[in-house]
Amino acid sequence: MKYRILAAPLLTAFTVVFFFACGNSKEEASKMPGKAVFDNYNCAQCHGAQGEGSKLAPAIDKLGEHFTKAQLIEYLKNPMEYAKQDPRLNEQKKGYPSMMPNYEFIGEEKLSDLADYLLKAYE
Repeated sequence: MKYRILAAPLLTAFTVVFFFACGNSKEEASKMPGKAVFDNYNCAQCHGAQGEGSKLAPAIDKLGEHFTKAQLIEYLKNPMEYAKQDPRLNEQKKGYPSMMPNYEFIGEEKLSDLADYLLKAYE
């Protein structure tokens, strides 16, 4: 009986500590350098303010299930070329009026920052 009485407060304390230790991914991501890249290149214009997608581009949630950071950087550099090797992307592009433009011109560092942000904010 004594253990049952202790279980509820311990479980509550553990939950609170776990919540604060993990933090809020979107809130943490909003402070990352890649957020500025996302904003500067108007990614939300096509992908939606919350990454929910639109008639112009797909949702960008759960990117980590489909891309490693290195793969995402390669995709961002040249989406059309990358899609040739990924049947999932070839099928997906049929639902949108145009392919995402190339972003290799923004440089490796900004692409890396953008990939970090996307993988954190839209996990």
